[in-house]
Amino acid sequence: METHISQTNNKTRTGVLVSLGFLVLTSAALPIMVPQARYMGLDLEIPEDLSRSVLLSTMGHWEESLPHSQEEKVSDGKIPSLVAPLTLSKYKVKSGEAVSTIANKFGLTLGTVISFNQIRNVKRVQVGMELSIPNQDGLMYTVARGDSLGLISRRTGITYESILDANNMESPVIQPGQKLFLPGAAISRMEIRQALGEMFIMPARGRFTSGYGYRKDPFTGVRRFHNGIDIANVAGTPIKAAMEGRVSDVGYHSSYGNYVVISHDGGYQTMYAHLSAYKVAKGQRIAQGETIAQMGNTGYSTGTHLHFSVFRRNVPTDPTKLLY
Repeated sequence: METHISQTNNKTRTGVLVSLGFLVLTSAALPIMVPQARYMGLDLEIPEDLSRSVLLSTMGHWEESLPHSQEEKVSDGKIPSLVAPLTLSKYKVKSGEAVSTIANKFGLTLGTVISFNQIRNVKRVQVGMELSIPNQDGLMYTVARGDSLGLISRRTGITYESILDANNMESPVIQPGQKLFLPGAAISRMEIRQALGEMFIMPARGRFTSGYGYRKDPFTGVRRFHNGIDIANVAGTPIKAAMEGRVSDVGYHSSYGNYVVISHDGGYQTMYAHLSAYKVAKGQRIAQGETIAQMGNTGYSTGTHLHFSVFRRNVPTDPTKLLY
């Protein structure tokens, strides 16, 4: 996974966004991204849309802003010039409490509580579960080989003194594997959506006929990389948008037949292929669950099915890791 840090600076206050990417497997024609899991969080970088030229040029080798809501409260990124040392308390979840109400009770952002407790799904937080509650907003960072306090400060935009104060450190010497608290750091809305269970939905009903990864080509028998999943059903089965977004491309390709590509918040794109017909146009805004096409058998296809792919920064990733 790649880690990305963006920064903003004011004279005495600094904002920082910290993120953790996904491990993705790619075809032989694409690089393999090696995980470097150092943050409690996911990703927030929003790249450019998957362009038609990129999509069509690579097809042969491999098979807008989120609205604000109270549930999706994100840190405003303000870091006080004088930072108190980090302290943690324990809190047991009571009946009827949601993670968001607990965060509000302690004056914290939802993202901070999600991050400190490494919550992957808030629906699995049960009554009686003990949560770690920090005294201020921020994220934990694991020191990597080659890191120095000055380097971390420059990368994140958090002042040297703030990191020392927040971690109650007298010496600036740090060691690989050491945990540092980064005051004011925040996770993205996409990360919060993942924890809230509001990610991609199944695009069609049917049975799985092929998974993500290397497989034997059904026509040639040659081992090739399959960059998505296949869902089979009868012709005309409705195909629905897995997440809200904007249609970035539609068309026909010799391998994928009729296809639709939708761009989503957080740098994601989804592709729907082998369609009998599609009902959307390029540039159109689409709601999650909206019918965009019908299942078909067009292009390089062994039978009626949907080929469904998820891309992140133009690199395919396993859809089953993101569907709920």
